[in-house]
Amino acid sequence: MPWPAQSTLPHAGAVGILSLAAGLAQAGTFSVGADGTCTHATIQGAINAAAAIGGAGIHFIAVANNATYTNQALVVDAVSLHLEGGFSNCHATPVFETSTPTAIRGAGNGGLPVLSLRNLGMDRISVTVENFDIGFGGGSENTYGGGIRISGPVTLALKGTRVHDNQANFGGGIYIEGRDATHGAEVTLAQSHAGPGQRPSLLERNRARAGGGIFVGPHAQAVFFENAASVLDNEAISAGGVSVGANATALFNVPSGIALPPALGLQGNRATGNGGGLVVDAGGYASVDQGQSSTGYVIRDNQAAIDGGGIYVVGENSNVILYAAHIENNRADSDTNNDGCGGGLYAKNGGRINLSGNESFLNCPDDAPCASLSLNRAATGGGACVREGGAIIATGTHMRGNSAASGAAAISIHSGSRIDLDSVLVSASNPAGPAGPILSILDGGRLTGLGITLADNLTNAALVEVQNGSIASFIYSILHQPGSTALNISSSNFGVACVLSHEAWPVIGDIRIGDPMFANPGAGDYRLTIDSPAVDACTDIVENERDLDSRTRGIGFASAPNTHGPYDLGAFELQVAPEIFVHGFESE
Repeated sequence: MPWPAQSTLPHAGAVGILSLAAGLAQAGTFSVGADGTCTHATIQGAINAAAAIGGAGIHFIAVANNATYTNQALVVDAVSLHLEGGFSNCHATPVFETSTPTAIRGAGNGGLPVLSLRNLGMDRISVTVENFDIGFGGGSENTYGGGIRISGPVTLALKGTRVHDNQANFGGGIYIEGRDATHGAEVTLAQSHAGPGQRPSLLERNRARAGGGIFVGPHAQAVFFENAASVLDNEAISAGGVSVGANATALFNVPSGIALPPALGLQGNRATGNGGGLVVDAGGYASVDQGQSSTGYVIRDNQAAIDGGGIYVVGENSNVILYAAHIENNRADSDTNNDGCGGGLYAKNGGRINLSGNESFLNCPDDAPCASLSLNRAATGGGACVREGGAIIATGTHMRGNSAASGAAAISIHSGSRIDLDSVLVSASNPAGPAGPILSILDGGRLTGLGITLADNLTNAALVEVQNGSIASFIYSILHQPGSTALNISSSNFGVACVLSHEAWPVIGDIRIGDPMFANPGAGDYRLTIDSPAVDACTDIVENERDLDSRTRGIGFASAPNTHGPYDLGAFELQVAPEIFVHGFESE
């Protein structure tokens, strides 16, 4: 739900502070600092002066570093501003490559937000806050937004600004809410001025009951530009990093049109309850874009003491869409318990997560996963967990190295929930040693596996367990783990077609026994060789015509038996037969 675009303002460094006034209709230009050329000694004084002028223009306030700004509880009320720090004094043109962000501190302000932006009127206001360090605000009872609070039809552009060590009940770093569907609020987190001095925005070490980094409330939207904003090391009871609620949206890794060096994404956040990195509930929506680069977005090293170490989604119409995302090394447990489900992903009560890495519009490198759910851990469902009507869809995804203390290492499905997998590699689960099954479908859960390669996982149980009225199916897939039981099924239904396994299964269907002859499994390469019985082994029953590498399925070879059709089994479709080159037919 995009709001009207924010007005733009020329950078002060290009034209000097005072000359900006001529270029802004009905706008004032002010400076704050400790020298005699400053128009104001306090930031609030300059804000009040701008509010007194009012008008439709955007007032510019330059803040110098030759003064200190403590005990701050700044309020911007129904006036559009460009507030910029980093100036050495009030008559200088800043050098952005070396300028230090201006520190604004809230300690001693009575537990209030450091900066409040509010608008009770009908007309939207636009505010830019650039090149600041905002910290140590909030802390009083029922505080919304320890660092920054936004309410009403307000558009805030946060540029090159660090918001850290603030505390609130909701939104330790930032709290944002609109008034209604037509008077929403928006915050964008972006880099500072273009050029060598670019600085990303950062939400770091903030604390809250919900939304340690940011709480996106009703009728609000948060936009995190690619490589221009990071959410690090925040903490909450729920949603250590980002909380997205009813009628709210969070958009991550959005292309800005500016090429920037790689930056940290959603990383190192902690929840003493559910959702270490991101929580979406009550019908909220979040998405991750691939961005302009091919590296994707990283959600890493987040931890929940209970469920959903990386992402926790709950409630009807709560949705998370992830394109070319990497959900890695997250945890759903604590250091002192053996509880928790969904180290990487968790969906419950109608919540849905879609993780995709092989869409035609994605541009990913050939030598690296486009989407991954890897190295996550939990008591059960180390990679992903669904409960009570939750749903997860994963396509074109690498699932490697996920583990569980006792339950399913990669995926756990319970009680009327479902997971659909298409062109997915599941390998190297339980790297520390055998534990429970790799995939577990219990108590009425449902699993659909299309084009799956399940290989080289460690387990002291069956690779797949299906129990207590559950439903599962595997089509054009490979399960290869000699010495392990492939399937443990009881009081459930299992459908198979075009499946290659190391052993027979206790179900009726098209199950073939053999060695898939992977290209180099010791190096983690589970692509097929031309002599594999999985090549040209199935008819056109695939739902996704792209394999895990986003390459076309159904490539037939004259040298393969092709007794069952041109489609290969497993996550990878063989594209070029190696012997073409061995026999010397390659072009010179």
